[in-house]
Amino acid sequence: WNREKDSWKIYSHDPRNQQSISESSVRSLAEDAEGRLWVGTSSQGVNIFDSRTDSFTRFNPPKDNNSNARYEGVSSVYRDRSGLIWVGFDGAGLLKFNPHRRKFQHILLPLASAKTTGDNFLKSIIVDHLGIIWLGTYDQGIATLDRRTGVVRRFAHRPPQTTSYPRNSVFALLEDRDGGIWTGTSGGLERYDRSTDSFRYYEMPNV
Repeated sequence: WNREKDSWKIYSHDPRNQQSISESSVRSLAEDAEGRLWVGTSSQGVNIFDSRTDSFTRFNPPKDNNSNARYEGVSSVYRDRSGLIWVGFDGAGLLKFNPHRRKFQHILLPLASAKTTGDNFLKSIIVDHLGIIWLGTYDQGIATLDRRTGVVRRFAHRPPQTTSYPRNSVFALLEDRDGGIWTGTSGGLERYDRSTDSFRYYEMPNV
């Protein structure tokens, strides 16, 4: 949308144009320090849009030692305060890109247990004011990663709670001015309080 002209321009995949977006289904957007737009698609990875050339390029990170990584389904793209770009994938974990050093780091979370499968299906990402990464997963609640220590901590609802599964699907994360973490789940809204190290659940009223 162009504010000055009050008009829209649609960007969609064109198989005849290699500079078009790789897929028309878009899940997440983030702008980097250079004004480029990082675009996460449903099944065709990350595209970078340059408004100066009005074109897209496919972002193809190296697979390093993880040759099985599939950087295709993108759930969340996030730029933190330092300018780092974080990309959450469906099954491929987390990718960190440092635009200053032009370096990539692929991060896979350790499985919570031998029976879990959704640990690296990441649906939301934030980096809080302490530099801790908060990751919302598809069905395993929240995982936090302390980059200084490498410690992974998990927050999840476990049986016998009847709302266990819906509230473990975390699709949105937000840090408020008091340092609290708001989580949007398929079972409602919750807020994490650092002082009590606990979550408060906000039940949605029937309308």
